[in-house]
Amino acid sequence: MRCILFAFPVLAALRATSAVADSAPVEIYPLETPSAEPSAARTIAAETETGLWLGLQSSGTIAGRRYILPGKEATQIYQRYLKSFEHPIPEQFNFKRSTSSRSSR
Repeated sequence: MRCILFAFPVLAALRATSAVADSAPVEIYPLETPSAEPSAARTIAAETETGLWLGLQSSGTIAGRRYILPGKEATQIYQRYLKSFEHPIPEQFNFKRSTSSRSSR
């Protein structure tokens, strides 16, 4: 239910912008029982809605306020980034997969 409630403000924001006003309207489909395969209409609606949302974010139309990190935190982050290059990236990672079905505590 949380996803459905979240979708309505997003759709309202999408419809309120000029970028959406110029494009095809996004339809809201009623909640249905989930099936094994999504319907073609739902897939198209989701792709259209996602594309519109990403376009609005990248254009800055509904972007949030910029947050600039204070100098001390930015310096620490950059130092950690530089330190990450001190170790070579291994050709492969060796992990042992547990055969036990019981979770360890």
